[in-house]
Amino acid sequence: MSTARQQAGVLTNRGIQHLDAGDHVAAMILFDQAAAADPSYYLPWFNLGLAHKSARRWREAAISFAEAYARLPADITDEKAASVIWNMGITATKLGLWQRAAGAWQMLGNSVRQRKDGSPSIPMGFGWIRRGDLEPAYGERIDPVRMQVLDANPSLTGLRPGQIVVHDASKTGTKQYRGQVLPIFPALD
Repeated sequence: MSTARQQAGVLTNRGIQHLDAGDHVAAMILFDQAAAADPSYYLPWFNLGLAHKSARRWREAAISFAEAYARLPADITDEKAASVIWNMGITATKLGLWQRAAGAWQMLGNSVRQRKDGSPSIPMGFGWIRRGDLEPAYGERIDPVRMQVLDANPSLTGLRPGQIVVHDASKTGTKQYRGQVLPIFPALD
């Protein structure tokens, strides 16, 4: 391993510690330094994307994940590559970059259709979406990270029927609807 890669690894690990502690600014500085230390290394860019995503800086996150993807080594595991692609899909969805989002979902093996508004469609069934600590709302999963609210009391859920909400597909529980046990996803914003 080169000295530059070792230095980038040390800086990236320090950045991850700051990110885990909730210090996005310090983490971003360290990830930037790591990327400068070894410009060919994907990992600082990936973690920089995670830091921006955590801070809800969607455009910066999308750029960082694209930079990470461009630097993926040929021998990377499918799981690590999928993590970069997944985050490219989320940030593209959040920014309404539908062609880029569809491309990410296709790279992950999904058959993607196009909705009337140009956004990708990958019917994924039904589930619940929760905004903060409010009651969850029932909806249809449009693609891996979007749900259209079908049934909600806006005063209890903070969501209204017809609204499309982005989530990170990290299930936080389940709830029944008409005899079916369905996942609950937290809204990103």
